[in-house]
Amino acid sequence: MLKCSRICNYFFYNNLRYGMDKDYANQIYSIPFYSAALLTPVFGLLIDRYGRRTLLLIISSILLFVVNLAYYLDDKQCSPNDPCYMLPIICQSVLGIFYSLYAAVMWPCVPLCVPERTVGTAFGIVNAV
Repeated sequence: MLKCSRICNYFFYNNLRYGMDKDYANQIYSIPFYSAALLTPVFGLLIDRYGRRTLLLIISSILLFVVNLAYYLDDKQCSPNDPCYMLPIICQSVLGIFYSLYAAVMWPCVPLCVPERTVGTAFGIVNAV
């Protein structure tokens, strides 16, 4: 998700498909980060209480796929006089759920998967990828 940070604003405001102004595109782009800040601790508590990390990791991957598919299949052309806001808002909200669920599941799994003496290296590799 962070890899897209240089092009997402451009995707919303300079793309004729959505027809947003730059300020509104920035607000739409920030939805996943605000929702992740609110939802990641909640998901972390639920995962600590109920487990099911593998299932939740699969669900988060499906959410990412659905968001990308929705952006790809959206063929509605909007104009600056009639901008399209609903699909980007919904997709960015689902992307925030993906990001917070993925972070709450994946980061605590790293120490569970490697020997204790290599945890720092494992976090470095996960962060580099």
